[in-house]
Amino acid sequence: MYRRIARAALVAVIGTAALTYGTLEKRVTVVVEGRPVAVRTFAPNVAQTLERAGIDVAPRDRVTPPLDAPIGEGETIVVRRVKPVTVVIDGKHERRRVTALRVEGALEEIGVDRIDRRDIVSPAPDARVRPGMTIHYRPADRLRVVIAGKERTVVSTLPRVAGVLEQLGITVRPGDQVIPALDDLHRGRAIEIRRVRHDVQIERETVPFRTRIQRTRSLEIGQSKVSSPGRTGLRRIRYRLVYVNGDLKRRVRLDETLIRAPRPRIILKGTSYPGCYCDGGSARGGASWYHRNDGLTAAHRSLPFGTVVRVENLANGRWVNVTIRDRGPFIDGRIIDLSDDAFRRLASLGTGVIDVRIRW
Repeated sequence: MYRRIARAALVAVIGTAALTYGTLEKRVTVVVEGRPVAVRTFAPNVAQTLERAGIDVAPRDRVTPPLDAPIGEGETIVVRRVKPVTVVIDGKHERRRVTALRVEGALEEIGVDRIDRRDIVSPAPDARVRPGMTIHYRPADRLRVVIAGKERTVVSTLPRVAGVLEQLGITVRPGDQVIPALDDLHRGRAIEIRRVRHDVQIERETVPFRTRIQRTRSLEIGQSKVSSPGRTGLRRIRYRLVYVNGDLKRRVRLDETLIRAPRPRIILKGTSYPGCYCDGGSARGGASWYHRNDGLTAAHRSLPFGTVVRVENLANGRWVNVTIRDRGPFIDGRIIDLSDDAFRRLASLGTGVIDVRIRW
């Protein structure tokens, strides 16, 4: 009887121990670099679970949950190994350490917020990250393209201006201005194409004539005559017109051609003095002056027109020969009136009336 009781007690102890063992053991999943491993463990936290499972963790590896976190039944521990990679963004190389499994995650880890489908990523965003690999990334630029003053927007990953314009199907004609230049990197700047057109304009312009004075003895001093009226010339001028986006920006004089030469206006000026024979008679009296512009002329009451008279200023002995072309003066005491040019040779015009002797 005692043996039966002892056997039953032993069975109870063993059952209780088995129950306690089953209660303390936990089943967890450890995912290392994306590969899941089922683990049974009595460890109280993540660190001891990984240690007892033989999984080493480097200082920069990423473990989720943290190493000191308690572990429970059915939990998953994720271990991401740190991997050195080279990242090339917009041509700039940089060495980085990442724990992401895929290229897309690695870019997010180093600060690329979002990858657009138009961005250039190599290897592909879903490619697995391997230690030592090089990841190339160029984000697509949202650019303003202004063509002849009209603006449009384009998203492009091409680095140079020429490539962006080719992508848009825009032809740059000879003479067009492109800012920045076709071979330059746009680096997110707006691209402007100024349509430049050249034209030639022809105008006709008159050429003024000059006035030329010729001295002649055929006219008396003070007399003048237009010998040739003169004629304007004509020339043809060519201009280059530069239009930018349809607006005239510059007008450049190219050359000129004389079509018709100008002909000068010729004025004859007299140089001769009227001659006086002075044997026809004489008289004495007052003389004044009046305005005329036909040389050494005078007015007399009766002498025939064309008579040459010598007039002498009795106060200073000066004399001048004049030709009678007017009638007068009709004032007592005055025997002759001289043109202002003739009077000036005898006295100043301010004198007014002078005492003269005339001979003809």
